[in-house]
Order: sequence, then C-alpha cells, then structure tokens
Amino acid sequence: MTLKHAYDYLQRTEGFLNDEVLCVLSENEDTREHTRLLPVMVRCCGGRFTAPAQDVAHFINIIEAQSDMTVASMVNPDRDYVRDVSMPVGGMQKLAGIIEVIEAGALLGTVGEGRPA
Repeated sequence: MTLKHAYDYLQRTEGFLNDEVLCVLSENEDTREHTRLLPVMVRCCGGRFTAPAQDVAHFINIIEAQSDMTVASMVNPDRDYVRDVSMPVGGMQKLAGIIEVIEAGALLGTVGEGRPA
C-alpha cells in the first residue's frame, strides 16, 4: 500500500486506521521519515491517548498483553482493550500536506530534503 492509497482509505473510513495503514505511516521506508511522527488517537476502554504513529503498535501490544481478551475481561473494569485507532482532528490535513510535499519533491527529482531520487 502506498501513502496515497492509505490516505484514500482514511478518507473512506473517516479517519479510522487499520494495521496496513498504520504500517504505511510508521514503517514504510519511502515515507517513514515524513509520517512516523504523525499523531494517532487510540481509544481504549479506560480512555484515550494520542501517540506518534511509530509508537502506536507498541502501546497497543502493551494494552493487549496486560488484558486477558475473554468475555469475562470485557465486563471487568480493571481490564483494558483497544476499541479503535484513528487520526485526530487535523491529522488528515497534515497527511494531505505531507503527500503534496512528497509529490512535489518527486516531480523535482528529489526525495525528502533535497536528496537525489
């Protein structure tokens, strides 16, 4: 999946991310330097938090490791689980701006900070 495809997916889902989009934002070698610090919101049973895209998978793993995902744990207020992951307000606009900068650099024959393509 490319960054542009990830953006199109986010538009269709009104900003909700899946694992593939999160990987594009945090791990894709071509775009990671531009998108890894984008804020992502994670909603849990016990609240919500924002984190850079590069750290979201780590925090989700912590939450899931400390949570026994049985039916009994879902009604236990001491257990937490991830409800959804989404872009916070303004996140889509930031991502659109990043895509424009990357595309403009590609048109000029450079990628990132003036490095040859």
